[in-house]
Amino acid sequence: LVRSRGSEMCIRDRAYSDYKIRDGISKSLDLTLDIQEKITEYWKTNKHLPTAISSINFFKNTPSSNDYLNTIIINDGGIIEINLGSSKITNQKIVGKKITLRPVIEKGFFSDNITWVCSTDLEKAYTPPVCQSSTAIK
Repeated sequence: LVRSRGSEMCIRDRAYSDYKIRDGISKSLDLTLDIQEKITEYWKTNKHLPTAISSINFFKNTPSSNDYLNTIIINDGGIIEINLGSSKITNQKIVGKKITLRPVIEKGFFSDNITWVCSTDLEKAYTPPVCQSSTAIK
């Protein structure tokens, strides 16, 4: 197999482009860390998950500095929905896609914990590493 220098550059450019998109999406996911913490605190205090955003006293506006983020929504049961694709992003592989973080209560011997399970409808090339294996985020 013989590859031209141009095709190798094209492959590298594509890989870098995918990396940049995945990094931007990962940063969108990072914006939910405060929300996850508030939901966990609420659960520890009340022993049930919140049914509304007002329950966790979280009124922070969604940052507009992330080009990949459209909205962050907190649904019943503390489920966090990250909707991707802002007016700056026109890549149809991202626009309208979402990442969902679902809190799962793990029963422990001495104490219970919340683990966050990630799911998404993104292509694998754009899925943040923490969501690729559908494993829990601790």
